[in-house]
Amino acid sequence: MSTPMRLSALLLAMLASAGVHADSSCTATNDNQDQQCATSCPSGQTARCANGSGSSAPKCECESN
Repeated sequence: MSTPMRLSALLLAMLASAGVHADSSCTATNDNQDQQCATSCPSGQTARCANGSGSSAPKCECESN
C-alpha cells in the first residue's frame, strides 16, 4: 500500500474510532503523489475532492446538499 493510501486509511480509521459518522467521504492527491487530502462529511453534506495538477495541492471539502 502506498504512503498516501496508508495516510487515508489511518485518517478514516481515526475518525471512525472517534465516533464520527460520515455519510460521504473522498480522498485526492496531486500528480506528483506528494500531497494528499481526505475528508469525511456528516449527514446532510457531500464530500467533494479534486486532484491537483503537477505539484498543485489537491482540494477536499464538504458541501451542503
